[in-house]
Amino acid sequence: MEQSSSAHSDDLTELPLFPLNAVLFPGMHLPLHIFEDRYKAMVRSCLERDKPFGVVLIKEGQEVGAPAEPFRVGTTARISRMEPLEEGRMNILTLGERRFQLAEITRRLPHLVGLVQYLEEDAKIRQFLKTELASAAVPAIEIERSPERLRIVIRTARPGVLIGRRGENIQRLQETVQQMVGTQKQLKMEYLEITNPYVEAQLIAESIAFQLEKRVAYRRAMKRAIQQATEAGAKGIKIICTGRLAGSEMKRRESYRDGKVPLGTLRSDIQFGQATAHTTAGCIGVKVWAYRGDVVRLKPIEPGSSRPLSKSPAEEAVATGESSQ
Repeated sequence: MEQSSSAHSDDLTELPLFPLNAVLFPGMHLPLHIFEDRYKAMVRSCLERDKPFGVVLIKEGQEVGAPAEPFRVGTTARISRMEPLEEGRMNILTLGERRFQLAEITRRLPHLVGLVQYLEEDAKIRQFLKTELASAAVPAIEIERSPERLRIVIRTARPGVLIGRRGENIQRLQETVQQMVGTQKQLKMEYLEITNPYVEAQLIAESIAFQLEKRVAYRRAMKRAIQQATEAGAKGIKIICTGRLAGSEMKRRESYRDGKVPLGTLRSDIQFGQATAHTTAGCIGVKVWAYRGDVVRLKPIEPGSSRPLSKSPAEEAVATGESSQ
């Protein structure tokens, strides 16, 4: 790629890259088995500096061996859990954060390093949709990009609020987003219905934050959320609220839990959500961990493969093109 004098400008960030035969979206988890020396060093460096790395889809080449040629759009992945294994190998669980465009590859050995520009357009679309759909119980918005197409999948517990009467609301949202991205891109907006919202960690956190803003007692809000999640089938739940609870002079931290929340293993299906309640006494942070059972069995990865260990139900639905209409 052609060198430019502005390559190291403020809007470009240097990022280590991990080419995979998989696509990561913001807000989605991606478990990986790390066994190559180059990626062992990269993961250790990210953990020491508390920095993410970039996951990009392979355009040409293989996951193992020589550096592959990636596509130019990817997602940053932050390591949330690490399980050390023998011979320096490790299992890690990552969380997709921000979409970026690869501007230039600066180094290919021992692993890819590139200058990336974060796609602020995705953040603006998410912020707009979250604001417009505040009452539609939307925990996540997935955005898929290709050179000429843009696909938006909205996960919602209230599809009727999203669609509106005779589909007027979703049509209005699609027209507004089309104006934001321009007419040169073909936009497709879909929704995926959440059948059990009481075990969705992000929805639980937002519900507690909303109740705190309405001056509901924080203990009551937390205990009620735990009771609803347990009755809905959650194997365990943990909630933490931090701030000037009940208008106290000093900031404090309150936590409640029920059942087990095994954060030390990758086979656990655990969702994490966070929200902020803006009260008259200040901001109160809410964090929720919801454990829904062991649905993934860790299987040994054959030599020569660093593929994801599993796919979540949402990833399977997006990959197969199926959604609950």
